[in-house]
Amino acid sequence: MSQLFTPLRRRSHTHTAVRTHVLLQRFGIPYEVERTVCTECRHVLEERPLKRAAA
Repeated sequence: MSQLFTPLRRRSHTHTAVRTHVLLQRFGIPYEVERTVCTECRHVLEERPLKRAAA
């Protein structure tokens, strides 16, 4: 009976990082941002602003 109610375990993985460049707005000001995202789970690992984009 205990086998029916075992908790589901998530499969852990090592993040495979991919860098992408995106344009975002912060407080109405456009910025070019470099994001590091995992390809499998789409989790944002790192985000850093590069420069202010042209308006």
